[in-house]
Amino acid sequence: LQGVEMVAGTTSEPVAFEAVDGEPVRLLVAMVGPASAAAYHVKTLGHISRALTRERLRRELAEAESADEFRRLIVDAGA
Repeated sequence: LQGVEMVAGTTSEPVAFEAVDGEPVRLLVAMVGPASAAAYHVKTLGHISRALTRERLRRELAEAESADEFRRLIVDAGA
C-alpha cells in the first residue's frame, strides 16, 4: 500500500519494555502511514501478532542472520 512503511528487527539484548506478559522484548515491529491506511495497518499488525504466537517463529526471527532471512521468515509465516 502506497505511503505505508514497516520496520522490523531484533535486539542483541532483551529490552525491558513493560510488555503485557512482563517479559523483555527482542522482536520489534513498527508501521507508519497515512490515516487513510488505518484499516490496512490494523489488519497487517493482526497478521503479524498471530504469527508471532508461534514460539518457533519467534526463535527463528531472533536468530536470523540477515534482513533478507528475517523478511523471508515473516513472509513464509503468512504475516
